[in-house]
Amino acid sequence: MTGSSALPGGGFARAGVASILVASALAAAGCSSGAGGKTVQSPAPAVGQSSQSPQSSGTSQAPQSSGTPTLAVGQTLSVRTVGDGVVVTNTGSADVTLVDVKTTTSNPSAGYSIPSGTEVVCVELKIKNTGTADLDTYPFIRARWNGKDGQTQEAGIGPAACTDLGQHGNGLSGAPMPRPGQYVDGPVSLVIPSTQPGALEFYDRAGTPMFQVNY
Repeated sequence: MTGSSALPGGGFARAGVASILVASALAAAGCSSGAGGKTVQSPAPAVGQSSQSPQSSGTSQAPQSSGTPTLAVGQTLSVRTVGDGVVVTNTGSADVTLVDVKTTTSNPSAGYSIPSGTEVVCVELKIKNTGTADLDTYPFIRARWNGKDGQTQEAGIGPAACTDLGQHGNGLSGAPMPRPGQYVDGPVSLVIPSTQPGALEFYDRAGTPMFQVNY
């Protein structure tokens, strides 16, 4: 037949040569293809996932309570406050910096006596109003205490100042509401159980958690 006819000198017919060349090209293409003839590529990283190996940030993350962000000493966090619709009807926003946090089972200021079985946490905050109206500071002077074993309760109000712990200024409870661009700073002291470690969760008038402070 034509595809296999021999020519003088031991050659093949032109049709046979063409068939061999086509087969060789297909074989070469198959060397760079995966199953089904599709080109195999390295899998792309998932959305939000780096293609590089993860690296440690060098700092340990503080445990969080119910997804509430943790505010560490020296850190600033932008928060939003929502009113209760009665006393405060507007929303606000602020940059909150945790200046210092200290605990004590002795009296943090003169004339105050700590109840038995409790301790005082003095949280010093700087609160800058980043909104467009006077900022309601009430959400920053109260907190819920969440114990390590799941116990929770409203933290009590402590002394007005924590001067014996080296913190400055009067308590935030007496601070004026800062106007847009202004800030207030000072300690807020809260009385909590001394039976186990925990965290203080600050929340707005609507009951929405803003941040927590570990001590």
